[in-house]
Amino acid sequence: MNNIFIQPQLESYNPYLKLAEKYNFSFEIVDFASPAVLNDMQEYRYRKEFYKHHLASFTNRITLHGAFIDVLVSSPDQAIKRASQEKVRICLETAVELNADSIVFHTGFNPVIRNPSYKANYLQQSALFWRRMAEEYSIEILLENMWEFEPNTIAELLDNIYNTKVNVCLDLGHHHVFGRESLASWLNVLGSRVSYLHLSDNKGDIDAHLPLGAGNIDWRGFNNEIQQLTNLPRVVLEVKGLDRIEQSIRYLKENKIYPWPKKNFIS
Repeated sequence: MNNIFIQPQLESYNPYLKLAEKYNFSFEIVDFASPAVLNDMQEYRYRKEFYKHHLASFTNRITLHGAFIDVLVSSPDQAIKRASQEKVRICLETAVELNADSIVFHTGFNPVIRNPSYKANYLQQSALFWRRMAEEYSIEILLENMWEFEPNTIAELLDNIYNTKVNVCLDLGHHHVFGRESLASWLNVLGSRVSYLHLSDNKGDIDAHLPLGAGNIDWRGFNNEIQQLTNLPRVVLEVKGLDRIEQSIRYLKENKIYPWPKKNFIS
């Protein structure tokens, strides 16, 4: 089951490690997505060295979540653009140092802005940047939906990047809050480019990161749709706290929802 990931917390790392060993889970490290960490070099170095030491003996897979708060790599404001791209590079360097397979970044697209020039600039500048990152770093880059109403903008961005090392992290919680098209539509458009899933629940109002089954996401409908993919994505249980992770695991198992029973995971 090492294609199922949990997000360890450094302050309680050992209990997370025990849970990962119990279920043969992998890790998605989220520490370096935090501005408080990235803007404090002492804290950044401490956390990086902590994970370098502890993950050296971790035999399952490792991924990272990169910076996302106010990160706008396509911004027309050059100072914001430079700062955003610097944050991305720092996270990419950290992922390489920690021997991560993949790293997640948000798309940064705001669909509320309807001016055609905004979308044109976003697609052009984002594609140039992510293509360059894919060429410079030997790691899979996963672009995660956040506020998108529909999947076509992400699909167009990937087409413009035209690099198979850049794929999609589909966040089901974000889709439930912001998406205006069905999950079936999203999967039909993005298809095999969805190689990674963030799973958490909510009630459609805010991205609450509830345990699975505690909100009103249609998980049985999700199960039916996701099983139609030829290669089934890796899964991150994006809920905080060991109790909530265990609650989510029980819900998936009891309801026989992907990734239980297991099929052909992406390797």
